[in-house]
Amino acid sequence: MKVSDFTFDLPEELIAQDPLEDRSSSRLLTLDKNTGERSDMMSSIIL
Repeated sequence: MKVSDFTFDLPEELIAQDPLEDRSSSRLLTLDKNTGERSDMMSSIIL
């Protein structure tokens, strides 16, 4: 894995500046290292 693998355009307006009021609504992006499958889940599921 190289640092350059993480170089991409991300417009500033898409970066969260404040946490969600309801923190249980937060989402987490995951990557299965065996299959490469990406998914997201609600943080309330993992807490």
